Amino acid sequence: MARTFTRAQRVSELVHHALARLIQRELPSKEFGMITVTQVKVSAGLDHAKVYVTVLQEKKAKEALLFLEENNKLLRHLLSKTIQLRIAPQLKFYYDTSLNDARKLTQLIDEAVALDHGLHKDTSKN
Repeated sequence: MARTFTRAQRVSELVHHALARLIQRELPSKEFGMITVTQVKVSAGLDHAKVYVTVLQEKKAKEALLFLEENNKLLRHLLSKTIQLRIAPQLKFYYDTSLNDARKLTQLIDEAVALDHGLHKDTSKN
């Protein structure tokens, strides 16, 4: 069965790819390392977009978000020239913690497995 996508989902993908390119090409910043757009969620009315980003240097995440907000108008203007929409959505930037959360969860699982293996070795000696 064919998957159906809403207009908002299709626009989210367009905005995601366009913003990723624009940030890399038009706003290169060596201060934060690479800024990566991980996800974009566009409202049903297509007038607002939540843009989730990560940065290579996690300690500078707040500074990177401020940098993006300071360049919000420019990004929105460039976005309107890049994709054909009646209105370019208002952009709101958020730091995506999912990668860090996944890393922490993996670390906890690894520690639990190591602890479990250690317990099994101790009980097998008796």
